[in-house]
Amino acid sequence: IKYTMNKAKELGYSEVVITGNPEYYKKYGFESSSKYKIHYEGMNKNDEAPFFMICILNNQTFDIREGIYSDPECYNVDEKQLEEFDKKFPTKIKERREGQLE
Repeated sequence: IKYTMNKAKELGYSEVVITGNPEYYKKYGFESSSKYKIHYEGMNKNDEAPFFMICILNNQTFDIREGIYSDPECYNVDEKQLEEFDKKFPTKIKERREGQLE
């Protein structure tokens, strides 16, 4: 995460948004996006979405604007195409090994 945030700064981004566990990401400076009136698509603006967070990388270039975040189109997967793609790989067998957690 540190590498990615540094890369974003290098590329001139003023903020990074992420979805995930707030308890984990807050140690990297992430906070609720709703604080900046940036909401996750499909959710009511009045509902808190703790999993949707923002980290301001550059306060001087960050322009606070109310808005809706939409996942990139590439996040949408065609399940049939995925199934066909997966068929190209050998079937894996689930193994249980010594010391493996239940």
